[in-house]
Order: sequence, then C-alpha cells, then structure tokens
Amino acid sequence: MTAQFKDDRDAVLAELASVVDVVITPVLEVAVVAAPDRESLISQFIAAAEDNAAIVSRAQKKTLPTVVADYLRARQLPPTIVCTDDWINIDWKVAGIDAQYRAPVSEDTCGVSGVKAAAADSGAMLVTGNTPHELTVSLLPPYHIAIVNEAVIVPTTADVLAPLAAAPPHTIALFCGPSRTADIEQTLTIGAHGPVAVHVIIISENI
Repeated sequence: MTAQFKDDRDAVLAELASVVDVVITPVLEVAVVAAPDRESLISQFIAAAEDNAAIVSRAQKKTLPTVVADYLRARQLPPTIVCTDDWINIDWKVAGIDAQYRAPVSEDTCGVSGVKAAAADSGAMLVTGNTPHELTVSLLPPYHIAIVNEAVIVPTTADVLAPLAAAPPHTIALFCGPSRTADIEQTLTIGAHGPVAVHVIIISENI
C-alpha cells in the first residue's frame, strides 16, 4: 500500500465518520486456512486411491509380512516377491515369503516397492530409484504392492513433485492405481501397460 493511497483512504473514512457521527475503524480480514491434520490427509488419500481402483489397507510395520502373505494367498499367487531396496531387509521369511532384490522377469507375479511421497488429493504415488529396476518392480509384475509410510502423505500432487526440483533422482514414476487404457470406442482395458492390480499398504510412522 502506498503512502498516498493510505492517506486518501484515511481521509475518506474520516469524512464518513464526520457525516454519520461514528468512529469507523478499518478492519483487515485475513483468511486463515488450518493445515490438515495427519488423519485427515490419510483418509483423503485412501478415498482417492480407492477411486483409482487401488486396494488400500493399513498395517503395522511388524505385521507387514503377514499382510503381504495373506494378499498373495488370497489371489493364489506364489509366495515370491521382488522388492525395492528400501523394503528388502524386512523379515519376509517369517511369513514364508521369498523376497528378492533384483530386476523383475516375466515369471514374477508380484513386486513390492516403497513410495517416496503420496498425494492426498489425487492418490498419486511417487517411486524413485538410482537404477532402472527400482522402477520396473512397480511396473512389470502384474500385481504391485505399494508401501506408503503415513508420514510421506502430503496434501497435493504439486507437493509430491516440489522436492524433486532441488535434487532430481535418476529415475521417477508417478502412478495412481492399476494401469488402464481405452480405445477409440472407450473400451477400458486394465493392465495394458502395467499392473492389473495395485494394493496400497499404509504403514504407521510410529511403528
């Protein structure tokens, strides 16, 4: 605000006050938007992910192998997974799972990857890697399990992408759920260029 504008405004207010015989005090209204709490972000993310046809569950870190084993068993999948490096050191064998850190091959049915950030508004999830197979774990096997620490859920997709500008990783991918495409007649095909099913497991940051 310039000094001249301020002086003019004060002069107008003073003139109005003299006419109506009241004191007029200018009030500056500031819109205060409360930051969303953690549970609100998680609930919003779950709703968005489910809208994108992903299956979402919550688990403690120590029960993760059992949750994954139950998922594989329910879909009659073999108890073998390929993992990104951030989850290979979990004790998968306690649930009878053979976890391997390598590039997936055509025989692999399930990939398990950690998620670096997730957007509550869209359900978009970010995976990154310094080797190409860090991304192929989430792209090539027909079943993908995405592990999301609740601490990495942020309000918007822009919030997911913003940190990448300062330190871009070697490779990145954003996904929201099972891959899908449609032809000119709008016939939807699931799994045309990626997983046919995505299971998101949200892990508590306190575990």
